[in-house]
Amino acid sequence: MSLTVSSSEPPAQTQDASAQHPLTVVLGCRKSELALVQARNIAAKLGESVGPSLAIDIATRSVAGDADKDSPFALLSKQTGGSDIGKSLWTNGLEADMLAGKLQVLVHCLKDMPTTLPPNCLLGAIPQREDPSDAVIMRSDSKFTSIDQLPPGSVVGSSSSRRRALIRRNWPHLEVAECRGNLYVSLQLLLLLLPGVSIRASWTKQLSGI
Repeated sequence: MSLTVSSSEPPAQTQDASAQHPLTVVLGCRKSELALVQARNIAAKLGESVGPSLAIDIATRSVAGDADKDSPFALLSKQTGGSDIGKSLWTNGLEADMLAGKLQVLVHCLKDMPTTLPPNCLLGAIPQREDPSDAVIMRSDSKFTSIDQLPPGSVVGSSSSRRRALIRRNWPHLEVAECRGNLYVSLQLLLLLLPGVSIRASWTKQLSGI
């Protein structure tokens, strides 16, 4: 299997191009580092299934949801007409490219997907889930090694409503802040997120508690 990654606009596939490369698949994903790691993992699994005759081109693009990194998710959803529409800000640009013939396969983070897919789109597969636990990541020079050690008033950041509710229930003495941005931006703060995300981004050593 051969694999290439491009951040440019994926070209529309022509009949001649597909005839020259009958097993070439253009796989689309967001531009974030995490999205690329996920896309490469899926590409590797496809290669294992199909064999060396398969060529996969990974095409990345920015999506509408990446443009606003400040508004809380709940507010962003209301501004766009509802939770499903809000979620589609991270997926619909890629889906439009696929329906236009520029991409054949998409790799989405499942939490970014709306509950109802656009017409002519199919959920093809859900890979085996990695560690489903939540994890705390702290600065390497922090004197604290666990969320249980944090003093009252300490601020924990997360973009997840579920995780913020979890913190308020189990550690009511802590403050919870909305935190937007990708994994590399988020790690500048103390965050609660999935260890599977950190593993995919090769930052397992920075986990301080699961």
